[in-house]
Amino acid sequence: MKTIKISFFLLLISSWAFSQCSLQNAPNNANSYLASTKNSLLDNLIFSQKAKLESLFGIQVKLNISKGTNGLAYPFCSLDNCSGTIDLGVDLLKSEYKKEVGSYFIIGILAHEFAHLVQFKNNMHFDSTVQQEIHADILAGWYLGYYFDQVIGDSPDRYLGASDLMYTIKKFKNELKISFGQIGDTQYYSVEHHGNFLTRSMAFHHGIDSYDRGFKNWEAVFFRWGKRDATSLIKKWDY
Repeated sequence: MKTIKISFFLLLISSWAFSQCSLQNAPNNANSYLASTKNSLLDNLIFSQKAKLESLFGIQVKLNISKGTNGLAYPFCSLDNCSGTIDLGVDLLKSEYKKEVGSYFIIGILAHEFAHLVQFKNNMHFDSTVQQEIHADILAGWYLGYYFDQVIGDSPDRYLGASDLMYTIKKFKNELKISFGQIGDTQYYSVEHHGNFLTRSMAFHHGIDSYDRGFKNWEAVFFRWGKRDATSLIKKWDY
């Protein structure tokens, strides 16, 4: 009996310490790291956003490009003054980058993984994996709201008229809701369940809508209401 209790405790610790975001069904080989994606524009997107996320959230992160299609965040790092490590699958990055909203979806996935590292750094505990994942989706949505606001503020009519730019961004936001929904699953009785289509889609929407409604402080969205809002979304949509 004692052995069973110890094994169960170790399982809980393992599920908390590593956040495997199964974006597709093929796992990464965490030991197969690549020097780059071999696409300079994609590399620049990833690492420039990494720097912005580090500055905004006040953490330092080691970012690896790995083989496969998944994202993974874990609170261990080989660098000094580092809060954790993120692995992004090169196949995922390349396939998404070809799509119209793929660049923004990649930014959202990176923000989602950063959210996990902020969870780890602050010793946040969750009732389930799905609550932890939906909580991270909310921050990913919030960050995309912040990101689009910066785009509008920096150059509202650089490439398009201001009204056209606003329309395009609104369209992208709606398409990104679908993209986040599509990485959901229906494995409701698995400890690895991350949330179904509607739950993940609405979590992203809730995050981006929070920013658009004036909640410009990510810490309030993340710490003050985040777990409560994640629980509410799961109760409403995850069945």
